[in-house]
Amino acid sequence: MRMPNQYRYASPTCRPRGFTLVELMITLAVLAIAVAIGLPSFREFGVRMNVTETTNEIVRALNVARTEAVRRGVNVVVVPNGTWTQGWIVRPEATAEVLYSHVALASGYTLKANSTGGGSASQVTFRATGALAVATSFDFSVCRPTFSPGDAESRWIRVEGSGLIRSQRNTANGQNSAGTC
Repeated sequence: MRMPNQYRYASPTCRPRGFTLVELMITLAVLAIAVAIGLPSFREFGVRMNVTETTNEIVRALNVARTEAVRRGVNVVVVPNGTWTQGWIVRPEATAEVLYSHVALASGYTLKANSTGGGSASQVTFRATGALAVATSFDFSVCRPTFSPGDAESRWIRVEGSGLIRSQRNTANGQNSAGTC
């Protein structure tokens, strides 16, 4: 006697689809190991990107101030919003018109500044010629957070008396008046 179709068993060549519990656990273990190995380097990548972004933003503000000083024929200043770490603005020296502004830095990052040859550490002033108005040079140190410190990977920005702006790694080079990180 033949069995109805509904009672037939699957043939041995037909396997159920999907993963077994053992296969799933092995895949998750391999994934966890890969994440544990890659996470510290990803964190360092993020720190370096923030330092680079901050450096680019302060250089941009300095370039805007220098360009606007020449274009307008008046002194233009870059001043902090309280402290340099809390952000900065670019404006003509004699007015309150804001030409450019930047918000506070990410938590843990700091921006140190110092003027040499006169002037104040709380203001970078460009003349209508594009040169610094008071100081012979102005230095910034873009510092990494305390959980990932390091002078070698922090950035140093120097504004020469002529108005030339340059940046480089390593705040502990002996020429940086803003200090090490």
